[in-house]
Amino acid sequence: MAKNYTVIELSELLKVPRTTINDWLSRHSQYIESVMIGKRRVFPENSLSVLREISELRNRGLSSAEITEELAKNHPVQAEEAGKDTDSTAEQSSVSGQIMTRPVTAEEYGLIAQKQSEELAQMIAGTFSTMSDRMAELENQAKEAKRRLIRGWFLAGALLVMLLLVLIFALYLSVTGFRDMSHRTGEIRTETAALQEKSVILAGSQEEVRKGIAELNAGLAAQKRELAAELEKNRNAREKEMIFLREQAAAQKKEYLQKIEELSRAVQKANAEKQAAEKALEKIQNPEKKGK
Repeated sequence: MAKNYTVIELSELLKVPRTTINDWLSRHSQYIESVMIGKRRVFPENSLSVLREISELRNRGLSSAEITEELAKNHPVQAEEAGKDTDSTAEQSSVSGQIMTRPVTAEEYGLIAQKQSEELAQMIAGTFSTMSDRMAELENQAKEAKRRLIRGWFLAGALLVMLLLVLIFALYLSVTGFRDMSHRTGEIRTETAALQEKSVILAGSQEEVRKGIAELNAGLAAQKRELAAELEKNRNAREKEMIFLREQAAAQKKEYLQKIEELSRAVQKANAEKQAAEKALEKIQNPEKKGK
């Protein structure tokens, strides 16, 4: 004996909400066979196959019009009138111009209440699942932001170490320059002593003494000018180099501090979203507290 299915059974077999099944039965009734048993409408096995095909076409993204075209290619049109209500729990008859409605039985009330409870449970379970996924996503974002912040601090530390090394190198260059100037000053003093000795030796006559003094003064003046020019050159070069190093270090430090601040704001935003999600989940799990 062929098995017949009610709308509730079709919904459970296809794992589709009852309202969706009713919509499909209404839209495509000309291709779905149905049978009246007593005052209830049921659907045979071939109707279940048609509904499975509709579900597959819907999952593929086809519209209702496109699904109707596909069904027209593979299934004949049923003799029953399209658009008839497939899950009606009351029938109407006209008596003396008034509409009389059959009362719904306790069994039908129980089935309706059971189905509504199941749909509500599915909706709540879906809500909890969505909230859980959102919380997991927020936790992942918070972890990623924390990792970025750690990397930012690491880069800032590396920048500070680099800046320290640059300062040490600049100090080394400065000390080396002072050593070179000290060495040059010693050479100048040696040359001055030699000139003084030469002036003493040349003091044989007054003319020779004058010559020696003039030569000594000229040598001292030339050496003085040479020393002053070299000192000025070294000082300008060191000042330019120190200014460049300070500007470069300040720019890099500002850039890394901005990155660290952005990462901190990202972490705060992720934590705020996580707290909001936790409060929303707590309200859903404890509706009695919300009522109070």
